Amino acid sequence: MGSEYLAGWMFLALTFLLMAGFPVTFTLIGTAMCFGWIGGGWGYFELLPMRIWGAINNVVLIAVPLFVFMGVTLENPAWLRSCSKPWDWCFTASGAGWPSVRWWWALCSEHPPGLSEPPW
Repeated sequence: MGSEYLAGWMFLALTFLLMAGFPVTFTLIGTAMCFGWIGGGWGYFELLPMRIWGAINNVVLIAVPLFVFMGVTLENPAWLRSCSKPWDWCFTASGAGWPSVRWWWALCSEHPPGLSEPPW
């Protein structure tokens, strides 16, 4: 078996292991390690710590967990609505006032006179 077929065998092994129900993370890591060892031997992994260190120092990749956290956080709109209640109350005009007046009263006093009780 030549090395030109190694990629095809790797794809088949990866597909089979994923369809068998193994977790994606461990399947990708294990398949890459096994076929890397088959194709290049242990010398193939000598520079692996330097590659990992290079990925850690990549400034662009630092933002990926923050975007994932933002997506998970904003996935539930009820949580977002409950966080925006105080802002809605502060910036919504009452019958006689301006939004900025109500906002100023909300900041300066515990309960603004003449205005409704805050919803929180």
